[in-house]
Amino acid sequence: MTFLEYPPELWGVPYGGITTYLITAVKGYLRAGYRVELIIPDLTGKPGYSTGALKIHKLPWIKRRSKIAFLWNYIIFDFFVFLKVMEIKRKRKVLFVEVPDWRTPAFFLALFKPLPLLMKLHGPSFICMEFREKKAGILERIFLFKEKFTGRRVNLIIYPGIERWKRTKKAWKVPEGKGFFLEHPVDTELFSPQDKPVKKTLNCIYVGKMIHLKGIDVLLEAIEILKNEKIMFILVGPDPEGVMREYMKRKPKNVIYVKGPVIRERIPMFYRIADIAVVPSRPGGMEYTTLEAMAFGLPVVCTFPPGKNEVLEGVYMVPPEDPHALALAIKKLANSSRLRKKYAEEGRKY
Repeated sequence: MTFLEYPPELWGVPYGGITTYLITAVKGYLRAGYRVELIIPDLTGKPGYSTGALKIHKLPWIKRRSKIAFLWNYIIFDFFVFLKVMEIKRKRKVLFVEVPDWRTPAFFLALFKPLPLLMKLHGPSFICMEFREKKAGILERIFLFKEKFTGRRVNLIIYPGIERWKRTKKAWKVPEGKGFFLEHPVDTELFSPQDKPVKKTLNCIYVGKMIHLKGIDVLLEAIEILKNEKIMFILVGPDPEGVMREYMKRKPKNVIYVKGPVIRERIPMFYRIADIAVVPSRPGGMEYTTLEAMAFGLPVVCTFPPGKNEVLEGVYMVPPEDPHALALAIKKLANSSRLRKKYAEEGRKY
């Protein structure tokens, strides 16, 4: 069974892990009484605008894929970001500029350092590329250079996952004292336990992109292993690689697919009907969906970082790329209300 969602892009930014953090961060800054100037690519063709203490600046972006688009989106765009920041700086006092790590548009800001820079560590390209069969081409090498250069030049890097920070610090050769552990980067007002409806089946939920990097193929194999169990799987998120389009042709009776992206404020609605959350990501470790599910009071099954043992209190951890281990963990939680309660309570404490 497939449902379709048609959400508007918030501020013209497509949903994803980086945007999830961005939304939470902006809300936090606004609640603390700060003015926020948000610089984003223009993906909708609508002009920027102001609402209260939040102002949206939009810069030109080419949607289609081509060499010209790449040159504009990942090099020239960076320079326009720099010019826009300098324009804002001339008009008012700016405390710092916060920038993303993945394909970062902050190269020129890092080069000239007109203001203090704060980088949010989410998913650097060198980690994502570890799970691709082909070697990095010239375009990927440009991303790797930009991210490493910017990461070494920023004033502070905040990170929610310790193991990912250790790997990034080593790969980028980041100087000591530049990292800060962001312990609770989740909007706990939005993601908090709620009364659950009475239902006959036990529901296991996955929220995220249906892509190889996120381990969707491993999850689907685990679902096949558990097809005779009384477990309904609810999969929520976009399908850019067409994995779910092909899989749903089988008409599986134990899968409900909600084709996203889904408006962020609606995600708790899906968590509310779930009993278990699963995060089979190949990079493993700390994912925002892990933290959101924990904050919501769900027991979570997630993966170790490859070759590492980043222990997260309150989650059931399994090796990456192991559908049998994933299926066994889901089954154990499904068959024990005591175990589900234990992991749920520990997750909330974390």
